Amino acid sequence: MVATDSISLLQITDLHLLPDPEARLLGVDTGASLGAVLCAALARQLPDALIVTGDIAHVPAPAAYARARALLAQHYDGPMLWMPGNHDLHAVLAAAAPAADELRVGDWCIVAIDTHTDDVESGSVTATELRRLRDRLARTDARHVVVFGHHPPLPVGTTWLDKSCIGNGAELLAALGADPRVRAYACGHVHHANASSHNGIALFTTPSTCFQFVPGTERFSVDTTPPGWRWFDLGADGTLRSQVGRADDFVVTLDLSTFKKH
Repeated sequence: MVATDSISLLQITDLHLLPDPEARLLGVDTGASLGAVLCAALARQLPDALIVTGDIAHVPAPAAYARARALLAQHYDGPMLWMPGNHDLHAVLAAAAPAADELRVGDWCIVAIDTHTDDVESGSVTATELRRLRDRLARTDARHVVVFGHHPPLPVGTTWLDKSCIGNGAELLAALGADPRVRAYACGHVHHANASSHNGIALFTTPSTCFQFVPGTERFSVDTTPPGWRWFDLGADGTLRSQVGRADDFVVTLDLSTFKKH
């Protein structure tokens, strides 16, 4: 059981929604898989905030983001943070996303950072974004902080994915490490779960709400592992617990016949 004084966050990532509800991505109905994730995750409890860490759309059209809003609203109407991934376009996403890029929940500040560049697969954090992060950290009087982005700041051991981690990840980690209140950085992009740490900061990646990439592979590889999510339980004393869950009842059926790696 979660302690009554803890804060709960639900992170979902890499939704890859398409504008057409009838369309499929690698054979997967990404809208249906998102619905299965939300149903299964929220059967546990309602979070204090929902964090959506990028690749919300696979085709970044207004209709895809409208679908995201509608599907999420069917299950949850509380505080949310959305941030872009490499498949998103900033202006189109910004027109549909919740305005907030920071939430204060109890003793915790939850900060979203932008690690994407339009039409570029790999991650980076601009000088402007690093200044914004430092300013947010300097301004908040929260006792503890957790930061979310799309790309990982360090390699995760999957060769073809590690080429697209944050190019200046060391700068990001230095900015996070300069504030002792920062407990963790969590992201998506890699379509599988990973947990590590760097200089006392916990680092997490989270499964996709659609299909998963196979960890440790040299080339693009997907499998039928069920879609998933990550819970964070944040204590008033700064403790952070995290657990991955999966929509085990959702059957992933892949069709790679039309796949082209861009």
